[in-house]
Amino acid sequence: MNKTCAKPTRRGIDLRWKILAVGFFANASFYTVFAGLPVTAVSMRIGYHLTDADVGLVFGLFGGGLAISELPWGMLSDRWGERTSLLLGLTALFVTLCVMSACVAPSSGFVPPTLHLWLAALSLGIFGGSVNGASGRAIMSSFDESERGFAMSIRQAALPVGGGIGALLLPPIAASMGFSTVYMLLALLTGIAALLAWAYVRPTQREHDSPPASTPVAAQQETSLRAHTRKQASSIWANVRVWRISLAIGVLCAAQCSILTFAALFLHDIGQFSMIVTSLAVVGIQACSTALRIYIGRATDRRKNRGQFLRNACLLCFSAFLSLALFVACDAGSHGTHFLRVAMLVAFVFTGICVSAWHGVAYVELATAAGAQRVATALGLGNTCAFVGMFVCTVAVPALIVTSGWPVVWLAASACAIVAVLSFPDTFHRNHAAAPSSPCAPVTSNTSMPHDTSFPSEVSRQDSIDLVSEMKTVRE
Repeated sequence: MNKTCAKPTRRGIDLRWKILAVGFFANASFYTVFAGLPVTAVSMRIGYHLTDADVGLVFGLFGGGLAISELPWGMLSDRWGERTSLLLGLTALFVTLCVMSACVAPSSGFVPPTLHLWLAALSLGIFGGSVNGASGRAIMSSFDESERGFAMSIRQAALPVGGGIGALLLPPIAASMGFSTVYMLLALLTGIAALLAWAYVRPTQREHDSPPASTPVAAQQETSLRAHTRKQASSIWANVRVWRISLAIGVLCAAQCSILTFAALFLHDIGQFSMIVTSLAVVGIQACSTALRIYIGRATDRRKNRGQFLRNACLLCFSAFLSLALFVACDAGSHGTHFLRVAMLVAFVFTGICVSAWHGVAYVELATAAGAQRVATALGLGNTCAFVGMFVCTVAVPALIVTSGWPVVWLAASACAIVAVLSFPDTFHRNHAAAPSSPCAPVTSNTSMPHDTSFPSEVSRQDSIDLVSEMKTVRE
């Protein structure tokens, strides 16, 4: 009897790439909302008759809703399946945006209450938290170990793509056609994403849906395996590796936020650059980092060195931020010579690219550390840490600028990179040999595709010994 795994069929290969496309489109459509609406702040302030504080609270509630909902949505995805979570979240986003278009959009002679806009923004954030964990779980379960970095990097590339589309399209539409059209366009995008998820993401196969064992011995073996799976699934909160990677993601996102959020202030106040140069610099950072994410995902899949790459990337970010702080200090001492200003701009763009290109690989390692049963929960935890890091950054950077100046800001960012180096585990694939599952083990979701959802690298050696001993006892 041939015990080797069957090769993937053409249909299976096509389906997994469709699932990746669904994950990409779902993330891009949501980040068109998340990153595009803030660019319409001027039109929103005029149309809704808001103060600057009111506008800030709108987007603060949007981000706050996203931050508090990432982890619950991830847990829901692991319990009910990625298809259910995606459909619930995207459908709720669609309905919310339709209601906003009909009832919460200003028009001639009508200005909706500010409270309604605040509640709508909070709802968008809460429902949008479903996209990250569910799409990541679907992609991780659809691709094997040799392609997960590439696939997740493509998914992460959807964030700047969606943000760029929103920044280009939404402001002119809001100014010329009004917010009712803006919300309806965004509802159309999320509605299409929900339809694609319904069509291509397969329901998760639950334990009670599996076929009954043919013999008593097989039934006992299956019971033991299920108990082992539940033990691994419940251990995520005690998994030090998951917490370390999540902390590293949080501090690196804080460093990234210091570059992207405060780019206009830094380049204008310190470099005396025009808004055109500033815009080109930010667009260059986003475009280069997006392409680099995909390349790095592919390269680390081939070389199987994700852990080493992440630590080296943190060290590179540390060096880049340190160089930027040095250039700023020298520029202040020389009263801004042309050469130093150009060098500072180049260093700023280079640092922004370095600190924006690691995401896909880091999220793959986070999901692998958690194991197949808690992928979405781990991704939700990682994103929660990321939003906390960005919030701390937005509060801390203005205070540092006032009290200490920009060189200290970049030194603090370099310190974040060092914390990330120390937080990332030394190695991510120590326990591959200890996995109790075979390459042909049954999968738990999207069962039409040949893939491995066991993530065996994170099964500890002692758990493997315990399981093997238990299986021997059953056979005897």
